[in-house]
Amino acid sequence: MPRLSIEKLEPAARGGVWVLIIAVLLGERALHWEISSANLDILVLLVVFSSMAVIELQILKIYGDLNIEIESIPDGLNRIFKRHRHFSRVRIFAMTGDHLTGDISSLGAFQGVTIDACEVLLYDQSKDSSYNRTARQAAATNNLCDGAIERLTTLQNGGRFHKLLLGRYNFMPTEFYLIFDDKAILSGNFKWNPTEGPGVEPQHSVQVLFGNRKEARNVITTHTENFDSPCKIFPIR
Repeated sequence: MPRLSIEKLEPAARGGVWVLIIAVLLGERALHWEISSANLDILVLLVVFSSMAVIELQILKIYGDLNIEIESIPDGLNRIFKRHRHFSRVRIFAMTGDHLTGDISSLGAFQGVTIDACEVLLYDQSKDSSYNRTARQAAATNNLCDGAIERLTTLQNGGRFHKLLLGRYNFMPTEFYLIFDDKAILSGNFKWNPTEGPGVEPQHSVQVLFGNRKEARNVITTHTENFDSPCKIFPIR
């Protein structure tokens, strides 16, 4: 975690630090001066609130360093594609991929974006022995996966991907994510919904991190390793 440095804090945060220091010094002097109980209570409250302000501002600074944005999937993708126009390798880990591929192919910001290789891992309920959905729900899940693969293939045929690699895994996911080289990652969580075919549905808000900071790159690296590990068991081709 970044160390607290007065010089690197915003002016408001620096002011909070100095108020805290002054309050502490006054509190120390209160041991030697005759200060009323009421005034001493005020000093204590000043110390407490100053501390809270400094901590909150430092937390905001840390999150700013990580470039975390919480937004919808289309907004997150738009933000990434407006900042970067070419990717060597994009990894997509999803349940059916329907919500992600639909958003990607319909985005205006995606026009003109080029990707050398797109690797995709999707869920395959036929390989999951724990899958207990009805035949109708299983068919709905397969249809969503087939639709996502068809959209990705169309994008490849249109020259958006130079190479498209697909793989299928057999465990129920708890999150989905798209990794764009070491430049950015969009990730979100699934929530349980027994009325949906797959049994889960993506949450509306997602997290976007840009890899221009070491801390953010560490998050991207971890997700990249999480993607590559299943590929050793469920090869993509």
